[in-house]
Parts: sequence; structure tokens; C-alpha cells
Amino acid sequence: MALLKVIEWTDNSSDTIVYKVPMSGNQINRGSALTVRDSQVAIFCDKGRMADVDVSNIHENVAFEFDITGEEAGTFYVELKNGKLSVEPYEYYDRDAKITCSADTLIKIATGKLDPVAAFTFRKIKVEGKLEKALLLKQLLK
Repeated sequence: MALLKVIEWTDNSSDTIVYKVPMSGNQINRGSALTVRDSQVAIFCDKGRMADVDVSNIHENVAFEFDITGEEAGTFYVELKNGKLSVEPYEYYDRDAKITCSADTLIKIATGKLDPVAAFTFRKIKVEGKLEKALLLKQLLK
């Protein structure tokens, strides 16, 4: 098993919303660093579950589809189920809420620079479906 010290991804296109680094036979070395561009966000997952995100206190099962608009357009979904969080790079039709926004807006929400309720109020995001379920995003992003 090789230890990865550098994960290099040289795709400069603007049409990739989610990318999974092939980990077969590899693991990330403790103390490794990750550098992303200002327009990117990195999320570490293990076996389809987001790492370093504690959702054990959320006891609802909920699925969100995110439709990203603009230059970085794409779709992915986030599912909370049995206190675990999963992220997959495709549409999810059996969802509780569909959230549409630009990549910039989503990054600001994910990094705490924009409150999701304020984003909805100022029409930075559009929510279709169960608004009360979409409000769980605020709890998730604490």
C-alpha cells in the first residue's frame, strides 16, 4: 500500500463539480497537505461517507440534490441516513429538497461566509421540495 503525500489533479476545465481521486491500493499519509484553488472546495470521504463531519446528532433521514448553475454547472446529492452522511456525484430523484445555486454561493455557505437562510432570503439559492428539510443544512454546516 502506497502512502500519498501529493494528490495532483490537473484538470483545468470548469465543468467538473465532483471528482473522486482513485484510492485503490493507496492511503493518505498523516501530515499530508492539500492545496485547492480559491474556486475549489475539498471534502474527504471514506467509503462514501464524509470525513470530519459529525452528523450523529441529526436523527432524520434526508436527501438533498444540489444543482449547481453557471460556469461550474453540475449535480450531486447529499444524503443523511442513520446518523451518517454520504455524497454522490449524480442526480437523486427520491429527494426531500432540491437546492439550486451557483458554485460560488455553495462555497460561501459551506465555508460559513454566507448563512443558508440569508442565501434563501436574498434569492441566492432556490429550494424545491420540503423547506423544513433544507433548513437542516444550517445545522449540518455548524
